[in-house]
Amino acid sequence: MTSAAAEEVPDGVLTVTDAQLRWGLNNESNNTAHAPGTTNFFSAGKVPDPGGGGRTLRQQDWSATAGAVRIEKQRPDGSYATATWAGLTTTPDGAPLGSAGEARFSQHQVVIDGGTGEVDPVAGTATISWSGSFTVLYYSGMTMFYVADPVLEVTPSGRRLTAVVSEFAGDRTDTGTWEEVAGQRVTLAELPEADLAGEKGFSATPAYLRVRHTPSGDEVAQTRTGAWGAFPASFLRHAERLGVAPFFYSTGSSTDRFKVPLPVTVSWDAADPQPLPGEEQPEETPPVEEPELVPPPGPGPDPTSPSPPTTPTAPATDEPTPAAPPTSTATGSSPSPNARTREEAVPVAAPYTAVRQAAPELAPASAPERRAPLWPWSVGLLLTAAALALPLRRPG
Repeated sequence: MTSAAAEEVPDGVLTVTDAQLRWGLNNESNNTAHAPGTTNFFSAGKVPDPGGGGRTLRQQDWSATAGAVRIEKQRPDGSYATATWAGLTTTPDGAPLGSAGEARFSQHQVVIDGGTGEVDPVAGTATISWSGSFTVLYYSGMTMFYVADPVLEVTPSGRRLTAVVSEFAGDRTDTGTWEEVAGQRVTLAELPEADLAGEKGFSATPAYLRVRHTPSGDEVAQTRTGAWGAFPASFLRHAERLGVAPFFYSTGSSTDRFKVPLPVTVSWDAADPQPLPGEEQPEETPPVEEPELVPPPGPGPDPTSPSPPTTPTAPATDEPTPAAPPTSTATGSSPSPNARTREEAVPVAAPYTAVRQAAPELAPASAPERRAPLWPWSVGLLLTAAALALPLRRPG
């Protein structure tokens, strides 16, 4: 359990000098965004202030590394390597991510080395601090926030990962408003368990499923079906000010199951990291049964009969909407800053049952009109002509 970066002192306390924190946050942060042509992803460090809402991040402003922080992408063999700009929009095997609901993710993780602190497996306590920051970007940067200087705090009564979260906020009624929100240390993850006796570290999935959340103000209400839940309350309260809270609790969105947090992995020594756990998707909400569509009988619809049922659309839900672009540098159109509009789910085609319609029986063709035979008239004419040809006899 000892190494150059993790030394065990006589009383059993482990002193760490290069601990590693690794976390992909959630799959929604590695997914295609709902705004056309945009993606959700991470950047190492703090990306530059865009100067206004609704602007997508330029490649030159994105970073894979910044100090002790780096963004890594999963490779086809399951290992991880430093991320690239092109890889933000592809799966590990290089395929396009597809639509937001396809469950195909870019599989990136934020990795921070250089953590320092102490771990006491016997007492069940630990404190490890990291220095560095990263940016979480949605809609290719139209909405974003910063995460800085995370701290792992483990006590016998609780286990949590905190960090300083900040951002720039706008006003959905005034597109010219753009101001920095002061950073606040919040709880990013509550860890139900953390095995401090692990030789190399531990992995733990943060609490989320069945965690209740009551939004404030006009935020969308939490839905409690399927893979429902919420990130910690202190983070969500601050995220409401930033306009990104609905990415971190169930809102009835078609991508709710992707909001569930991924495992947090802490390694005592960055040079000898803790093995990563397998990441499984939570069970999807059972699909709603759709009514069967049956075509009307006959060659065409009967105008006197009622119209066939139409396919119902999935219920509209609220997602944070990127701020409206004040200049032409934005990609695509978007509503006012931090406004929340209703995400219209694409309706799923209902099962269609074809009805084999028998061809209509053809009525027999009408019989032609009967006419009188012509032969009696022909015989009469011949006899008349023969009589006229005989010589006339005079009486003797």
